[in-house]
Amino acid sequence: MKPKGEAGNDEAGAAVDHLAEAARLAEASDAFDAREILAQLNYRLSTVPTTGTPLLRSAFYFKEALRVALSPTGEALAPPVVSTSYDVVLKLGAYKAFSEVSPVLQFAHLTCVQAVLDELRAAGCIHVLDLDIGMC
Repeated sequence: MKPKGEAGNDEAGAAVDHLAEAARLAEASDAFDAREILAQLNYRLSTVPTTGTPLLRSAFYFKEALRVALSPTGEALAPPVVSTSYDVVLKLGAYKAFSEVSPVLQFAHLTCVQAVLDELRAAGCIHVLDLDIGMC
């Protein structure tokens, strides 16, 4: 019997592998088989947005995006699970308190933002995806 952490990693790894296979099939214009894999993933990842690990949550969102891209009707994505305003206030308060105590966090943000701006200087358009994956 594997420890719980390893079982979660195995589940996440399998989900990512299935998702990659579905993407390969979709790229090869085999939408039927890709949708079949996505249906299996839909069953396995049904409770992930609220309870899964960050890797499983990101796999869930990518699965949904691929499902919509393969949809013949062009249906829209379901709205994401939104935290209550009280949860957001608590998270922001904790984040602010931590950043006041730790100058490392401020420096990390500054250097990350500067690196992104340097790389994207010539870009005409930028798309930012914030899935709130790391926040629990």
